[in-house]
Amino acid sequence: MKQLFTAFSDAFFDQPTAFTNPSLLPSKRISYILTDHNWELGDAQVIPSLASTHLPIVS
Repeated sequence: MKQLFTAFSDAFFDQPTAFTNPSLLPSKRISYILTDHNWELGDAQVIPSLASTHLPIVS
């Protein structure tokens, strides 16, 4: 991930605890939204759900 972060911006850059796995009691992050550095990032959210083993994210 460190190499990707040098080329792309992380939609969750200001949310260090945006954990996505496991879905019941998330304790680590396995899902990312990465964009070109020229994009302006808006809000990013982790969506609570038990429909999968990890939580969905949107930005």
